[in-house]
Amino acid sequence: MSDGNGALAGSVTLVVPCAGRGARFGAPYPKELHRTGPRGSVVDRALAPFLDWARRSEVRPRLVVPIAADRAATVAHLHRYTDVADFAFTFQAPRHGAGLAGAIRAGLDLAAGLTLLVLPDQYFGWDGKANPVDALARRGTDGVAVLAARLPRERLGDEGALAVEGVGSRRPTVARAKEKPADPTGYNAAWVAVAVPPARYGALVDLAEGRDPSPLLGAPVEWVEDYVNATSPGDVG
Repeated sequence: MSDGNGALAGSVTLVVPCAGRGARFGAPYPKELHRTGPRGSVVDRALAPFLDWARRSEVRPRLVVPIAADRAATVAHLHRYTDVADFAFTFQAPRHGAGLAGAIRAGLDLAAGLTLLVLPDQYFGWDGKANPVDALARRGTDGVAVLAARLPRERLGDEGALAVEGVGSRRPTVARAKEKPADPTGYNAAWVAVAVPPARYGALVDLAEGRDPSPLLGAPVEWVEDYVNATSPGDVG
């Protein structure tokens, strides 16, 4: 919540899962470290709008980063952000389960306050001016809120697909959601990041597990442009 002066009151956590194998990416290094030119690596572009939002909101976020044992290079890379964020690195252990859901469980063990799920291999075209994370965070203090990208149907089979109602309105919302649908007919967007208050932390796990009904149903949507999901080196511009 805001403190009345434009600053966000309370703790803010960014859960940034970096424990995945990235087998489809096919590189000998973690895909979040793939270089994207002068703007750094994929993870730098993924974090940029969220860290900018935190700075302007006058909060120092905690970045909770679930990792695997082979992620020393990722830990060293993220050291560059210690002046703007606090860090908690944690291992995704067998008790957390496998996949993204397990990584999120590991991260939520250390989360506090408003929590944003930020995937380190996805980014969007943020120009440093109008920051969509502002609206995401405001709406996420009251319930589940979503950053989403409008995508053609043929791209949605490999995404967290959404059917968003009121696309041209001031208050679009999620009407349906399914992770990597076999038939993406009727879906028009993909989720990019999700914000939740402490009472809804479980929604992030339910989302990763593909629970039905989806925890995103009814969630307000804030749009982003030029979305990139770095599943292979060729996806990265």
